[in-house]
Order: sequence, then C-alpha cells, then structure tokens
Amino acid sequence: MKTAGGLQQREVTRPKQIHKPVVGTSSSNKHVKSVNTKRVINVFASRLHPATSITEIEECVKESNIEGLQIHEGLQIHEIKCTKMKSRYEHLYMSAHAQIEVNTSDMKRALEHFMTWTAGVFVRRYFPPKQ
Repeated sequence: MKTAGGLQQREVTRPKQIHKPVVGTSSSNKHVKSVNTKRVINVFASRLHPATSITEIEECVKESNIEGLQIHEGLQIHEIKCTKMKSRYEHLYMSAHAQIEVNTSDMKRALEHFMTWTAGVFVRRYFPPKQ
C-alpha cells in the first residue's frame, strides 16, 4: 500500500508471548499424583581447619538441617556426598565440595538454607566442570 511521499506502510506485528509454566499447589485434590523429582545442590566450603574430616562436614550439613527445620519446615535431604578438594596451602586450611540432594520443589529454600555455615567458613555455590 502506497502512502504520501512514496513510503510504504508496513503491518506491525507483535512479538510472540511466552507463557511460563504453572505448577500446581493444591493439597486438597488427591485424584492425581505428581512425580517426586530431585535436584542436587553443590556447595564449596573453604577455610576449614586442616584436621576437619569429611564425616564432620556431612554431620554439619545434617545438623544444620535439623536446626533449620523450624525455619524451613519440610526440607528433606535425600543424600549427602562430600569430597575433600586440594587446597593450595594444605597445612593452613581445608576445602571441600558437598553435594546435597533435595526435592525439586524445595530447591530455592534449600539454597538459602545451605549457604549458611559456621562463622569464618567461606561458602559459595559450586559448579562442577562439564564432562
């Protein structure tokens, strides 16, 4: 279609709308069950005492979950795996990687919860190298 001045008028198209998925939250409807899926939270902890053992780190994670149940009610740990990592100065401090398996629905609350450790311990999320 031609307009004044020889310019063509183009039809304006709107960008496609992306619909976010909806996750059900009803506890009263018992006719259909969902699948219980799990996710892994990887945590890197450093500045630990060099004599700290892997079992002590696992116990620390379990105890923090028991203490935090009042705040994060219903947070269930399925499995905990800890591995000692090589530190630059092994005689000064120890570093570890903790792998904590939780329900997918609790992922956000679990991230907030497991990022709090003992005072002085350096903690951050760990992203394992891709294979």
